[in-house]
Amino acid sequence: MSNHPLHPISTGLLLLWILSIAACVRSDDNTQVQIILPEDIPGYRQQMANYAQAGGENPFPSVTMTKRPFHNPGQQPVAAALAQQVAAAVLENRPQAAKLVYFRQVDNTAHVVLAMDENAWAGISATIAAVRPLIELNLTRLPGIDRVVFGRPGTESGTANL
Repeated sequence: MSNHPLHPISTGLLLLWILSIAACVRSDDNTQVQIILPEDIPGYRQQMANYAQAGGENPFPSVTMTKRPFHNPGQQPVAAALAQQVAAAVLENRPQAAKLVYFRQVDNTAHVVLAMDENAWAGISATIAAVRPLIELNLTRLPGIDRVVFGRPGTESGTANL
């Protein structure tokens, strides 16, 4: 028996075992991603509704935002899941409208279509004013996305510039 606590072969096997476990543990791609939302979502919705209906200065740049870690609960790409969660947070009173019906990234452009984009209602402009800037803010912080279009590729009129 050796005086060493671990035989060199045992040490090598232990190191190999630790490395194999580390390789098998799936790193969470989302740990570096944060979701950014207004601190006061109902107040934000009201501000953006007033802006959409009455005009004036866009209040979006002055809204107090909060960041928190984003965790992708499903198999969607991170950008698609992030867009879905932003919409759901703002449209908590209209969950069906927040449903993501289409997402595709073409080059550095994210194409986003929510159910509200396909099934509008009276006063949709207030909802668009609240949801789209937040989706654009969150998605353009991701690597590889510089622009957000609210529509399928080829429908450039649906940009988030309000």
